[in-house]
Amino acid sequence: MVAFIRKSSILFALGAFGGLVTALVMWLSGVAGVTGLFGVTMAPPLTGEFIYPKVVWGGLWGWLGFLPLIVTGWVPRGVLISLIPTAVAWFYFLPSEGAGLLGLSLGLLTPIVVLAFTMVWGLVTEGLAEMCGVYRPAGTKAVA
Repeated sequence: MVAFIRKSSILFALGAFGGLVTALVMWLSGVAGVTGLFGVTMAPPLTGEFIYPKVVWGGLWGWLGFLPLIVTGWVPRGVLISLIPTAVAWFYFLPSEGAGLLGLSLGLLTPIVVLAFTMVWGLVTEGLAEMCGVYRPAGTKAVA
């Protein structure tokens, strides 16, 4: 039970940190005009109202690390688990916020931009999980 609570706490924390990094990348992309280059009107302000949900949802999505995936390596695993929050954003969050299905009212390339931002979350979260040894069997040490 202790191992489960430990892994659960670590996955939540890593996912929350991945959410923070993603929020900062989204903000910087908007400020620098990167999203505008793709014709996507997504330039969020750097406020608590913008960051907080990304951190909380990132933490909750971090529990996807419990999925028994056959994929090995943090990069493929990060890409694969990022597809779940991407689908939820495309089919639930964006439409409920008035951006339409897939967020297409924000621009035709919005689905790709959303996928890219979500992959940032997945790669950061899984990269840190790999560094922290979350998926190593208990009692084994990292190879330097």
